[in-house]
Amino acid sequence: MSTSFYSDYEALMERRTIVAFSAYTTRPQDITIYTNIKFEKVWTNIGNGYNPSTGIFTAPRQGVYHIAAVVMSQSGQLLYLHLKHNNDYTAGSHVTGDGYNTGTFDVVFSLQKGDTISVGCKNGNRVFSNNDKYTTFSGHLIT
Repeated sequence: MSTSFYSDYEALMERRTIVAFSAYTTRPQDITIYTNIKFEKVWTNIGNGYNPSTGIFTAPRQGVYHIAAVVMSQSGQLLYLHLKHNNDYTAGSHVTGDGYNTGTFDVVFSLQKGDTISVGCKNGNRVFSNNDKYTTFSGHLIT
């Protein structure tokens, strides 16, 4: 292969921007009306879009993003949560029943630079997690 090919490839890789985050919580949380789950522990934060102190992902660039979350309820308690896009409630997850249950989100958003995504609720709920990291929030730029 020519030297030109490698320099063109390297230039392309420098222009490419990777955005990906994955976070979790190790503690139960009481989520009150219009608040967010704080996934305070971070596995990955490429692009620095996720803020663990607020639980909010802010898109560092425009694009199509895949967002996923898995949230566990306190044993025997109702859990009703939403993904929030710029504080607008979008996809919902409603779990109830005996024992611990998990609700999931798996959504693709077209985001503008500065748009925000978080996991919150319209009323009070208790989210469960512990050192086994049952409650997670992740996303990445597709294109």
